[in-house]
Amino acid sequence: MYPFVGLIEPGRTWTPSLREVSEVLELPLTALLAGYARRRLIRRGVPIRTDTYLVGDHLIWGATARILADLFDRIGPLLKKRERGARVSGMVGGA
Repeated sequence: MYPFVGLIEPGRTWTPSLREVSEVLELPLTALLAGYARRRLIRRGVPIRTDTYLVGDHLIWGATARILADLFDRIGPLLKKRERGARVSGMVGGA
């Protein structure tokens, strides 16, 4: 898995690989940060406690949440300097 990061204007038209991507989300960085929590989830019948981001009906966890946590660790100081409307886009795997 190789994450790529960039700033984009919201509302683009995406053409994801249907075999690899179940949904493309465009979410404000501030909403992601506000939705962070360590939550207890059940995975294959086993309870786990893991980093998650909840924005609206979208629960982001697992490798995607770990990638976001690393991103926020790296860009945290920059976020304070940027305008509040910055957004991040990501593709949610479905395979």
